[in-house]
Amino acid sequence: DSNEQIPNDVRVIPGQQQPPSYPNGWIPILESRKLKRNELKSLLCFGRELVIVRVPSDQVYIFDAYCPHLGANLAIGGTIEQRHISCRNDNDNHQKIDCIVCPFHSWAFRVSDGNCVDVPYEDNVPNTKLKMWKCLEMNGIIFVWYHNDNSMVEPEWKPEKIAEIITGKWRYYGRTEHYTNCHIQEIPENGADVAHLNQIHSTSVIGSSNRKDRQRWLNRLVKHEWTAQWNPCPAPNQHISRVEMISITRIFGFKIIELRFIIRQIGPAYVEIHLKSDFFTGIEGVALQLVKPIRPMRNSIIHNFYFNHSIFSFIFSKIFMFSVDKMLIRDIEIWNRKAFLQRPFVGKSEKSLVKFRRWFKQFYSNDDNTNHGHVKHCDW
Repeated sequence: DSNEQIPNDVRVIPGQQQPPSYPNGWIPILESRKLKRNELKSLLCFGRELVIVRVPSDQVYIFDAYCPHLGANLAIGGTIEQRHISCRNDNDNHQKIDCIVCPFHSWAFRVSDGNCVDVPYEDNVPNTKLKMWKCLEMNGIIFVWYHNDNSMVEPEWKPEKIAEIITGKWRYYGRTEHYTNCHIQEIPENGADVAHLNQIHSTSVIGSSNRKDRQRWLNRLVKHEWTAQWNPCPAPNQHISRVEMISITRIFGFKIIELRFIIRQIGPAYVEIHLKSDFFTGIEGVALQLVKPIRPMRNSIIHNFYFNHSIFSFIFSKIFMFSVDKMLIRDIEIWNRKAFLQRPFVGKSEKSLVKFRRWFKQFYSNDDNTNHGHVKHCDW
């Protein structure tokens, strides 16, 4: 909408370099439960229309959405079919293969490589194909590989399995979804900005998210205290950063709940927020943060919540999801109206911010054309 675009046009400060719009790495693009077998979906990511499909074998594939014939959107009316290929001089001759079929003229493209394998009204199949994107499925999430230099650049790392999710030890309890108008780097940078925690997130989540209202009696009654430390991980896990964080909730000054977090940022857009508490009978679990760059200065932020099985976990999960929702809204209020400063003036106690920016720089290409008019390279 128009309100979404207004702030974006004025938040570039002359002389300040803007990072590239899209970082390189495995980007969470869709939750697995959102894609059924034999289903196609349209996705907008990196400012591009994509089509994602799941074939009967349960394998997932991602392609550019537009048919190379006349540009029809394969996700709108397209189908997944097993075509009997009888007019091909290749190894699939006379076999049924899984194809994505265009709704316009029924051109069929083999899902395993994107090649056009059948045109119903032609004896000779044209030598064309769909652009195919590397993808993988892990922890109930579908990831797509993005690299500005070359989409064929092989990944040097990938997200790791969370055993408790794979085995079912931790159960899925729900999700939150938000959208923000900011540079994608602002979102993970929040984890290294330790000072903001007790400035933005100290007042009660059941009070107002409006800063002007945070000194009212309810917000003075309930307080959250935060301590945190951010660090990058050494090789071979240099694509991971780690935050150790403790949150204490006090009512009338008395400690009620203590939560201990280990937060692992894996690549530029995927975060595992592991937590433990002795609250009730002992609760443990993880919140998976999925950041998808829809287009420049527009991102979705999804959290999936998994906890151990118990009635206490069910109650806690609802409280925790509510808290994450309210706390994230406070951050979004800032992000949606702030400018990205290439060289901010940071205090002596804010060295983690400088360390974060140097760490995050690994996810940008030196020659990047995705920042839409801003400079191509940033150096902190």
